Amino acid sequence: MRTMGSELENEIFFRNRGTTSISEQRKLSCTVIGIVGLGGTGGFALESLARCGVGSFVLFDFDRIELSNFNRQLLATMSSVDEEKTQIAEKRIKSINPNAKIISYPKKFVPADFKKLFGCDIVLDCSDNVETHLAIAKACGKLKIPFVFCSASNASGLCSVFYPSVDFRKIMQLPKNKTRLSQYNKCTSIIAPAVALSGTLAASQSINFTIGKPHVRAPDFIFFDLFKKEILWKKRL
Repeated sequence: MRTMGSELENEIFFRNRGTTSISEQRKLSCTVIGIVGLGGTGGFALESLARCGVGSFVLFDFDRIELSNFNRQLLATMSSVDEEKTQIAEKRIKSINPNAKIISYPKKFVPADFKKLFGCDIVLDCSDNVETHLAIAKACGKLKIPFVFCSASNASGLCSVFYPSVDFRKIMQLPKNKTRLSQYNKCTSIIAPAVALSGTLAASQSINFTIGKPHVRAPDFIFFDLFKKEILWKKRL
């Protein structure tokens, strides 16, 4: 390796300049982003953020890589089968930016974990079940930090930034009855470009928030459908 420390980062992220200013790049290097869920959307979001120069991450995922992940998950390869997703994610980030700081938790995020997100500037909800969505919303509300919600199914998806003052359950029209809530946790078919776009949108919105660029705010959402002629649009829920 020819360069170390800040010199290394200057070289790695040199091509970001012109799109991001030097001060914006420094801001990203000092930013701490939490990501809950390192599957389809989370893997692609993590990749984008690492390559944009985000300096620190707090990661949550209880799962391991399986063959059934291969059609849609960036971190899923033959060499990573049966490995913890958090461990593979750490290796991936370090292979891009050896100076990145990472705290990872190989467990499911639950409400009691909210203190583990303390210090994050923003959190990405890339989980795939409603209980975790609600736990993240509650945690970020307590900590007074925003979170990005993203989701994808089949060939479509959505993304938005939730500020602490916004009621996630109300905007997402989630029932309070636990039995009815459980009906929202359904595995569906999905293609890689859908999770890639959803994760990329989540990463871009978190970057925009961090460096003060325009970003979508709930109850407004970015929607997409890869099988439509006009694949992207914005709509209020």
